[in-house]
Amino acid sequence: MQIFHKVKQYYRYRRNWRKLQAQLKYAERGFDRQTVDFYSNLINANDPKMGAEIFASKLAPKLGIPIWELKKQQTERSLVLLKECIFPYINFKTKTFQDVLKKTKEVIVYDGDTKGAWNDEAIFNKVKYKFGFGGLHGCISPGIYQEDKDNVIVSSDVTSYYPNLAIKNRFYPAHLTSIYCEVYENIFNERKMYPKGTPENYGLKIALNGTFGKSNDKYSFFKDLKYMLRTTINGQMLLAMLCERVAHLGQILMANTDGIEILMPKSNVEEYYNICKKWEKFTRLELEHDNYKKMVIRDVNNYLAIKNNDDTYEKGCFEIDKFLWKDHSMLIVPKAVKAYYTKGTSIREFIRNHTDIFDFYMKLKIRSNFKAEIRYVVGENINNVQLSKTTRYYASTNGGYIFRNKLDGDTTSAIKKNQRCTIANRHVDMPISDRHIDYQFYERECSKIINAIDQGQLKMF
Repeated sequence: MQIFHKVKQYYRYRRNWRKLQAQLKYAERGFDRQTVDFYSNLINANDPKMGAEIFASKLAPKLGIPIWELKKQQTERSLVLLKECIFPYINFKTKTFQDVLKKTKEVIVYDGDTKGAWNDEAIFNKVKYKFGFGGLHGCISPGIYQEDKDNVIVSSDVTSYYPNLAIKNRFYPAHLTSIYCEVYENIFNERKMYPKGTPENYGLKIALNGTFGKSNDKYSFFKDLKYMLRTTINGQMLLAMLCERVAHLGQILMANTDGIEILMPKSNVEEYYNICKKWEKFTRLELEHDNYKKMVIRDVNNYLAIKNNDDTYEKGCFEIDKFLWKDHSMLIVPKAVKAYYTKGTSIREFIRNHTDIFDFYMKLKIRSNFKAEIRYVVGENINNVQLSKTTRYYASTNGGYIFRNKLDGDTTSAIKKNQRCTIANRHVDMPISDRHIDYQFYERECSKIINAIDQGQLKMF
C-alpha cells in the first residue's frame, strides 16, 4: 500500500511539474495569467480537443457567453438536400464530371446516417477520382514519376482550404452566427504571424482544421450537418473543376483533398499558372505551388515526394517522422524503402547494417475483450506466456508465435502468421547482433511496397 501511494505521488508530482513548466513558458512570452492557465491545462489534450478548446476560448467572448454555455449549443437537422449545399456557379465542361455533379444534386443525407450516404467515382484522363465526405481523392497508376529536361512536376495546394472556403463564402454553423467566420478569419491571420514548425503555428492550425472535423460530431458545439456538407461538397467540386481545366496540359498524378500534383512539359507551365490564377480569382482562394523532381506513388495515401532541394515528404507506408500518438511499428521498412528510392541503397544492405533495434519493433495492442499470448515450442511441449494489453516485439529466428484469443469465445488468430517473434521488453540491454533478428521478414515487407509500385508501372505499357 505504501508503494502504491509513492507511485501515485510521483505521477501527481510529474503532472504538476509539467503544468508548471508550461505556465512558465507561456508567462515568459508575455501572456496574461488567464491565457497562461488556459494553455497549460491543455498539455495532455489530443489535437481535436486542443483545437476545439482554442477556438472556443476565442469564440465565446465574441458571442458574449461563457464557454460552458457555448459547449451546449448545436444546430440539429434531420436531413439535408445536397442540391441546397452546392454553389450555383460550379460547372464542368466534360460529361464525366457533369454526371457526377448531376448525381450529387439528387442525394439526400440524413443526420446520424452520413457514412456511405454519398460516394461517387469518375475516371478522367487516366485518373480515378473518388468523391466522398472525407474529400476528393484521385491517383494515377502506381509508379515512379520524375522530371527530366523536358518535363516538370508541379504541386499546387490550397492554403487552409476548408477554413478559407468557409471564411470567403461566409457560411457557418447556424447557432454560432456570422461571428464564427470573424473568429475563423482572425485565427487564420494570427497563424501567419508565427513561423511554420512553432507551437503557436501548430496550435492555431489545429484550431482551424479541427472545426470542420467536428462539424458532424454529435458531441461537439460545432455540429451543423449542413455546414459540414457545404464545406466538403463544394471543396471537392471546386478542386475537380481545377483538375478538369488543367488536365490537357499534362498528366495529373494525384488530387488529394486540398491540392493536385501534375507532370507536364515545361512549355505548358506558364499556361498552367494562368489557369490557376483564374481559378483563384473565381473561388477567392489562394494556391501555393512547389516543384518535385520525383514522386514514388503506391496510391493516393501512400507516396514519397522528393523536392528539388532533396527535402522529402512521406505519407502512409513511406512515413518516418510520425507524431507520438501514431503507430511507430517497423520504421526500418519506410527508412529502407526511402534509401532505396533516394540513394539507390539495396534493401538487404540497409536492413542488415542498421543498428537501431527500436526501428525493428512492432506494437501489439489488444482490446479489452481479447487476450494475447506467445507460444514457445520446447521439444514436444508448448509453453504459453500471457502478454500485456500493449506489447512491443520484433520478428526473430528463434522466438515464439503470438496469438490473440477472444475472451468470450473460441476465436483464435495468429499475429504475423507462421512468423517467430521475440518480446522486446525482455531483452532491453542485449546487443543487436545477439537478437537473432529475422531480417528476411523485414526485407519481404519492403518488397511488398516496391513490387506494388513496379507492377503498377508495368501496367502503363
